[in-house]
Amino acid sequence: MYKLLASIFIIIISHITIKLNIGPDFSISYLKQTEQCIIDGQIPCRWLIYSNNGLGFPVFNNLSPLPYYFSLIFRQFGFDYSVSLALTIITVTLFLFYFLNKLFPKKIFLVFTITILSLFTSTLFPLTLVVTFLSFFNKNFYLASLFFGLALISVDIQYFLYLLILTNLTLFLFYSQNLKKILSATMLALLLSSFYLGPSLTELLQNQLKLSETKLNYPQVIKGQAYLSQFQKRSNFWRLTAEVSSNETAQAIIPISYHPSWTILIDQAKTIPTNDTLYQPTIINIPPGQHTIVAFLQNSTSTFIFNLLTLLTGLYLFVVSFPKNVKKDH
Repeated sequence: MYKLLASIFIIIISHITIKLNIGPDFSISYLKQTEQCIIDGQIPCRWLIYSNNGLGFPVFNNLSPLPYYFSLIFRQFGFDYSVSLALTIITVTLFLFYFLNKLFPKKIFLVFTITILSLFTSTLFPLTLVVTFLSFFNKNFYLASLFFGLALISVDIQYFLYLLILTNLTLFLFYSQNLKKILSATMLALLLSSFYLGPSLTELLQNQLKLSETKLNYPQVIKGQAYLSQFQKRSNFWRLTAEVSSNETAQAIIPISYHPSWTILIDQAKTIPTNDTLYQPTIINIPPGQHTIVAFLQNSTSTFIFNLLTLLTGLYLFVVSFPKNVKKDH
């Protein structure tokens, strides 16, 4: 019991002392854009089309998407965006209170204090999932691994290693004799959360590039003579029509961030943007004549593999934890 108390306070006091805001922020704008991702079929959601001055940015390669996924449950019942976020916070707080109360029965003041501290230190989601994971570790290993995986995607990517080390330290304090079980739970959690961790860590290892200071609402011609019309954009798609009246190639700037994930087609023929600076407006050359230009957001090979690892791990946890029918001899 004292070890558990010490471990919980290791997490909370570390957050307060170092003043890390490891938990996700709650943004109505992000919730709206996450919902649009799901509607557009961009699953899992990464690219929020109205971030980065309206040019788009893979926000969920850096920030935790978990609160917004959870909030979409309440959106299905007709609640507006702000109420859905509020209900998410209330629900997760009640879960934290419940599982802390199971760990510390008859210590209501301690449970209440830890719950309030988690709200003030923005650690509500990660702390709730870690406490739930600890509660299930010796009761249902596979369910515990699921909560561990959720905990790893409940923090912004720069704090992932921080949470992983603290959680494993907590496990080792209690269950040092079960080192193999600890390593297995950690491996399953990493595989389950790979759809978020893989692309996010890849993005983190790249140089931090400056976001765009340009705000564009509509494509513009910056070279030559052309008429651009019918511009539309979604979270994973954009299109426009172009008519270049002269015999020379025109150049247009598009209010969409440049990123290798975008595949751009002019009359179904792939074209390469003339700029290669991440998260700056896309610039393309348009040949003479009338054209339909479309672009699709596509996963890289590595992102596809990470998504597949998450899917296979989730299926594995479902199969091995599904109740088995046991025949009894009469």
